[in-house]
Amino acid sequence: MKKNTFSIIFLTLFILNLAYGLKKFEMENYYEIKASDIRIFNSVGLQLKKDETGKTFIGLGNEKSLEEVELGIDFEEEKLNLNNYSLLYNNFIRNSYERYAGNFSGKFVFSDHYIALKPNLNSIFYPGNEVGSFTIEFWLYPYKNYDYQYVVNYLGEDITDTEGKRYGFSIYTENGRLTFTFENFFFHSDKSKVKEVIKLSEEKPLILYKWEHHAISYDSKTGRLSIFRNGIEEKTIWLTENGKRGRSIFYPYVNPYLNSSLLIGKRGYFLLDNFKVLKEFKENYNLRKFYSEEAFFVSHVFKITENCFTIKEINLTGKYDNFSFIKLGYRISKDVFSPDDNKLKWVYINPRDYRLPLEFTEGKYIQFKLVFYPETVDNDIRVYSIGIKYILDETPYVPQIVKTIPLDGGVEIYWMPSPEEDIEGYEIYYGHKSKNYICNDAEEGPSPIFVKKTTKGFELQKFKLSLMNEKPYFISIRTVDRNGHKSPYSQEVFVRPSTVFSENKFSVGR
Repeated sequence: MKKNTFSIIFLTLFILNLAYGLKKFEMENYYEIKASDIRIFNSVGLQLKKDETGKTFIGLGNEKSLEEVELGIDFEEEKLNLNNYSLLYNNFIRNSYERYAGNFSGKFVFSDHYIALKPNLNSIFYPGNEVGSFTIEFWLYPYKNYDYQYVVNYLGEDITDTEGKRYGFSIYTENGRLTFTFENFFFHSDKSKVKEVIKLSEEKPLILYKWEHHAISYDSKTGRLSIFRNGIEEKTIWLTENGKRGRSIFYPYVNPYLNSSLLIGKRGYFLLDNFKVLKEFKENYNLRKFYSEEAFFVSHVFKITENCFTIKEINLTGKYDNFSFIKLGYRISKDVFSPDDNKLKWVYINPRDYRLPLEFTEGKYIQFKLVFYPETVDNDIRVYSIGIKYILDETPYVPQIVKTIPLDGGVEIYWMPSPEEDIEGYEIYYGHKSKNYICNDAEEGPSPIFVKKTTKGFELQKFKLSLMNEKPYFISIRTVDRNGHKSPYSQEVFVRPSTVFSENKFSVGR
């Protein structure tokens, strides 16, 4: 009877596995990364832009970017372009010898060197306005490290306030570090509460005679206030009721009776370049200089799936003429890697051909690099998305335990192996309680125990597990493929080794 039952089980499993086939079912998948979803890690001459329909694309950096610039001063023109501000005073040196980008920077070295601006009604910093999200960023080249050199100063008194409190913000040097201060600037939504003083300083002193990028950014959706140095986030605080994310937010608000102009470069002894105020929160900064000829960008690292996959094709959706050329680079790994990894090799392909080297097609993580070669700076080159056709390495099929034989001091387990060709082996789980496989009783080691695949086709694989007599054990098995993917647990079986299962089928004195 037992033999017939075993035969029926074996035949059933044989038929089921035959239906699956000896290979995993390879279904082609498609993953599209739109330009609007790409986080740029590094870029020269390329940026995210929008076309006439509002669709985002990657293109040459000679068009208007996506940033909502409230105020931008690049010192390239003698006359400052101040859309939302009135110019009250303007005195600095346009320096062509030391600049970060373009042809000029602004040099502030004397007491009368500064810019004074009056915010207009459309400005986010106009008195009485609720500011919303904002970013202030700039490049700074300090000559001296004395205190209270003001990159920006927008602090003043309320003419109706008898207590003489100050309102607004300033960015200045203190103890050799760049410091960001806000006084009575962040209010609760109903204006009943205010953060009187907020002060953040960069972690390290400024480096003299060196260009560095600095930024402070506020997100009105979360209350996050962060400072960045050279694109790296240094400090973040949450302007909420209890200083933690998710609580009631404090919002920036300009006192309606603020009696002050916005000053740039006051008491400074430094160079300033690419000074910008944005009407948005910003945490990714393109810190490379702009080039109008060969241009490139490097993305952050993408995790496409939980399991490994094999690339079949990479293609670009875009627009470029026959005189231009785009070289597509990628690198792929089964393990997570840093976007600036210098060991992992880049693979470059012609996006109009799609041929891929087989040894560089498998992984979980992928990074992209686009190199543009425009014939002229006016070439209309656009990349709207990067598409990947791939085969997913599916989770292995579940092994089927068909028989267990209790022994004196152990158990023999027989199971129908998973039919895939890329199986490395099996993990045998055991424990004293159902679904709880934490145990260290076996001579072979703690649960789970890895067993190499030793059979072919539908030949049953067996393993002898040494366990303690007279104790209950619950056992289950998982398949492991060559990429480390594991199947779900097999059905659970129960066994209790005993001295009575010796070769004699009885025991004497034990």
